[in-house]
Amino acid sequence: MNRSSNPEYPIADDGLMALKMKREQFRVDIRKEQVREIIEAKRNKFNTGFGAVPDLYYQTMTQSQKDELVIEKSKKFIECLEAKDIGRIVEVLRHIRMIISATEIADTKMLVETGIVPYILQLLDEECDDYPDLQAEASWVILNIISADSDDVSMLIELGALEKFERLLHSKNQKIVEHALWTIANIIGDEIIYRDEMLGNVEFMGFICDLLKRFSELTVTWQGLVVWILSNLCRGKPFPEYAKIRVFLPFCIKFLYEAEEDEHKIDLLYTLSYLTTGDDDQISDAVKLRVSQAAVNSLASPNDKVLIPALRLCGNICAGDTAAADDILGNNLLEFLVPLITHPRKLIRCEALWVLSNICAGKSWQIQLVLDTPALSKIENMLATDLLEVQKECIYCLCNMLYNSTLAQCQSLIENYRILEKLFAFVTKDQIFVTPILNALEALLYLGEQNKRSGANPFAKYIDMIGGTKVLEQLQHSRDEKTYEQVYNIIDHYF
Repeated sequence: MNRSSNPEYPIADDGLMALKMKREQFRVDIRKEQVREIIEAKRNKFNTGFGAVPDLYYQTMTQSQKDELVIEKSKKFIECLEAKDIGRIVEVLRHIRMIISATEIADTKMLVETGIVPYILQLLDEECDDYPDLQAEASWVILNIISADSDDVSMLIELGALEKFERLLHSKNQKIVEHALWTIANIIGDEIIYRDEMLGNVEFMGFICDLLKRFSELTVTWQGLVVWILSNLCRGKPFPEYAKIRVFLPFCIKFLYEAEEDEHKIDLLYTLSYLTTGDDDQISDAVKLRVSQAAVNSLASPNDKVLIPALRLCGNICAGDTAAADDILGNNLLEFLVPLITHPRKLIRCEALWVLSNICAGKSWQIQLVLDTPALSKIENMLATDLLEVQKECIYCLCNMLYNSTLAQCQSLIENYRILEKLFAFVTKDQIFVTPILNALEALLYLGEQNKRSGANPFAKYIDMIGGTKVLEQLQHSRDEKTYEQVYNIIDHYF
């Protein structure tokens, strides 16, 4: 029987909706920070020149010395440009590029302030196609500018940079094409307006799909660039229309099975987590393409940076329909997941517990699979010793489990794991615990009402015996109107 079907006292709708959560707001700030770190690392990866080592001479300079040199070289650039001396222009651009690339993160502020950037962009026009060395250096400098500071992206867009680099994708020089694609990847990763523009660009999407078809033939560097641009095309809020990015799904899953580089796995896992953040149909699409096994395999990685997006992908699958959750559980998810809930790193513990909470929000047989593991014993220890943020995720697991278990499972949780004592110990500890715990108590009491013995609700009786009614009475004094009303209704109906 659906516990919300009682016409006299339905469970609060928000309680039902909070169970299986793709949880857009789950650890939003930390996840944003995690993704931001990856994005910044990617943006700056090739500042030193696609494998080239920065000149040690420039590395030893102070910032003021480098600024002075940039100003000097910028003046020289204008002189060479006026003289139409291609060889010297290339040489000057190479020096400028080496100067701004002399640090891990390119310092392009002074270069932008000199005002020569529009002139450098002009070198990317068709008139200069006969000078590949010139366009390679010019595109490299612009790439460094875009990689170093997202604030300069708008300025470059206004100067027509996006259109110029789109054209350069068809250059016969592979270095120029690589610079162009990397620049476009950074631009679309910077603003969703440019992401959506490129997703609607038939020629560009055709170019990307052609790369995907030839993926196994590409170099490792190019493979990394392709999966990075897929990630940027699929991420960002609001998410892009699924119909526009669905074409990437089979490629990402296939490449994840084949990937050997952790960097590639990270981008693919994040991309798949974006592709499965949506309705159940999106998740079902991925499940049909065997995403579950690939996701679970990734949980065996010793690399924390792989584990985080892998857990997010697993959590999304578990938040899908029953068939999706059954599929990933059938791929031995719990064998790899349960050890991660006690991982040394807090973020991974929280992510692993989030996945577990989505499983616990499922069907009774899925919950039983959790009960057959050491998960509850681990959670019990964590509630006693771990950080508040982790304890919150533990409470979600327990509440979802209590909310969705059968009568026999609830009785076992109460008698063998003292789950109610744990919940009442936390319900007054912090406001973040109140709503999930009250929702779980409502569901439990409603289940007890349907299974009264000798006219008494067995769960109401037990709650009263352990002093739970006194805790509920304390919560009636809450300043939060919603909490007050929920507690009032619980007491009024069941005690």
